Amino acid sequence: MPGEHKLSKEELKDDEFIDSLAKAIDWGRAHTQYLIGGAVAIVVIVLGVQYLISSQEKARVEAAAELSKAMVAEEGGQPAEAVRILSDQVLRRYEGTPSAGKAALMLANRHYAEGNYGDARSLFQKCLDDYADNPVVAYGAWAGLAACLEAEGKTQDAARKYLEYADGHPKTVEAALSLSEAARCFAQVGDRGAQKGVLERLTKEYPKLPVARTAETTLRSL
Repeated sequence: MPGEHKLSKEELKDDEFIDSLAKAIDWGRAHTQYLIGGAVAIVVIVLGVQYLISSQEKARVEAAAELSKAMVAEEGGQPAEAVRILSDQVLRRYEGTPSAGKAALMLANRHYAEGNYGDARSLFQKCLDDYADNPVVAYGAWAGLAACLEAEGKTQDAARKYLEYADGHPKTVEAALSLSEAARCFAQVGDRGAQKGVLERLTKEYPKLPVARTAETTLRSL
């Protein structure tokens, strides 16, 4: 679900490793007199923790660099190269990093733009399953799933998908945007009652946002 990060097997192993090392350090400090070279052992353990953390940070930096290359390729009119970097370099080599979440979202958007809604849906769902702790990626993925429904002619389902996001993420800008999209979808299928209800909710819950002023203008024309 959005807002909940599903730890990968690798992350769980890292957490268990760090937890075990921390316990070992505490035990070693309490029983140094019983250890041969106890102080040295503790230093080695601490260095092990530092190495693990630095390795994770290195992976994040390298993943971000590869993501930048993909974005440059995309902007330079090389979509095939961008896709190769995103899939082969970022997603496969650096899964679990923040850049991998963004890479998954970029690939999903490309599949959507090409009309490959099944592939797009799978990647949007992966973003929600694995990278929901990043609000930008999570909202982009949720909106992507709704967009897939709309593109497949399931516009009312898309509207409900947007409403589901707004209900689960109250008092956020993304929730206001979702309400605006839901109102648009209801308008497309001619459901004026649902459209009006969503627009009124938008103006009441988010009166200071620009989308609320747009909603007020639309309400006056209904």
